Amino acid sequence: MFRKHALASSYATAGTPDAQNEIHAHMLGDIALLVKHLGNVNSVDPTPGHLLGALGSLGEQWRARVSYLPPVYSVQEPVLALHLQLYDIVLNRYISQVAESDAPTCTESVMRQIVSTNLQAAQLARLAGFRATALGILTHAELTCAAKPALLAPLQIEHAQILWDEGHASDAMSAISRVADSLWAKLRAQDEDGGSADAGLASGVGTMSSNSQTADVDRVRAPTSLDIYDTKAAFAKAALCLSLWQEVTNSVSTAVLQSRYERVLRVHESDKAHYEFGHFYDN
Repeated sequence: MFRKHALASSYATAGTPDAQNEIHAHMLGDIALLVKHLGNVNSVDPTPGHLLGALGSLGEQWRARVSYLPPVYSVQEPVLALHLQLYDIVLNRYISQVAESDAPTCTESVMRQIVSTNLQAAQLARLAGFRATALGILTHAELTCAAKPALLAPLQIEHAQILWDEGHASDAMSAISRVADSLWAKLRAQDEDGGSADAGLASGVGTMSSNSQTADVDRVRAPTSLDIYDTKAAFAKAALCLSLWQEVTNSVSTAVLQSRYERVLRVHESDKAHYEFGHFYDN
């Protein structure tokens, strides 16, 4: 924490030559980490296990280093932009050379990092007041990232958040409702014994009985793969956000909100979900 405050002081005027030099030194350090982790990986015939381990360690160290920077757009944005460029190099130089059977796993690992970095950059821009820039980052990422829907969902949720911040409450709720419904439909599709899809379940317009809803949620509760876990986590995030906005705008009944909070807890239990549910009851 002390180091972060010290850095915040030195970056107080990010446009000064000294501040720029420190940012560039940080970026050079990140490049050095890339060389350190991937320098011993054979780019002609990389071993998937070795490559994935190196990428995981690299991503963790880059994220930790960014967390030490002050949350200032002019400071963090160049670093995040560099990370995205370096991930592209990794895709072109290393991932393209792995065996065809291992390529999807390796590609998904890099795409996770790319989506996460784009999301962080967009959130940074939004919080700095650069909403148009944030929308540009999100749109570009959604169009260019060959990631699974569950990984792209946080980008779509952030897009809805920008609409909400700009005062377009109806558009924001419609956008995030579509995300939640899509993710719920995907979870239902994983259930071999599931009945007909309930298209409006996530947005609270379904007609199923509460007992039937509970049974449906229980069937998709246990994750069987990382993809399903990602889908559940993204659904929970979208559904919680939608619930908060609908509560603020008083656009749905208390019963619908309670049902959705309970559904989220059954699908993807988390401290945030418990907190929001408790807050809902307190109010």
